Amino acid sequence: MLESAALTNSQTYPNHAVAICSVSVASNEITLFNPYTEEELTTYPLPLFLKAWKQSNHYLVVVNTTDQFVYEPYPIRLDDVSLDDDLIELQEAIAENAHEIWAKTRTDQGWSYGPERNDQKKETPDMVPYCNLPESEKLYDREMAIQTLKLVKKLGFEIKRQ
Repeated sequence: MLESAALTNSQTYPNHAVAICSVSVASNEITLFNPYTEEELTTYPLPLFLKAWKQSNHYLVVVNTTDQFVYEPYPIRLDDVSLDDDLIELQEAIAENAHEIWAKTRTDQGWSYGPERNDQKKETPDMVPYCNLPESEKLYDREMAIQTLKLVKKLGFEIKRQ
C-alpha cells in the first residue's frame, strides 16, 4: 500500500487518472486502481482520497462496465467564478478565433460551404466568416470562450493585459 503522503503529493504522481473500484461509506474507505503503483488495487481512507481529489478540482469521468458504453459528462463547476470586465472583453476574440481554427481544420479536411450540412459532400453552412454565422452558433462559441476563461481562473491562473 502506498504511504498516505504519496496519494496527495503532486510530485509523486502528477495529474494522472485512477479508477475507483468501490466506495464503502460504512468503513469510510475507497478502493481504487492506480496505474502508477505495482499493486492491483489499493484501499485508502475516504478523507485522504477526497483531499487528493480536491486537488484535481473534483475532475471525474464515469465509465459504465457493461457492453454499452455510457458517457456522463461532469464538467468542473464554474458557477462560483466571476470574471472581471477586461476578461469578458476577451470572449468575442476567443470565440472568433475558435471558429477560425475550426474552419481552417475543416478546410484542410476537404470541407467547404454548402447551404445544408452534408457529411458525404463535406459541406456545411457554418463555413463562413464568424461575423456571418447565425447568432445561435456565435452564442455557442461565446459560451465556450467564457467557460474556458472561468476554468483558467478557477485553476489558479491569471490572464493580464500587457
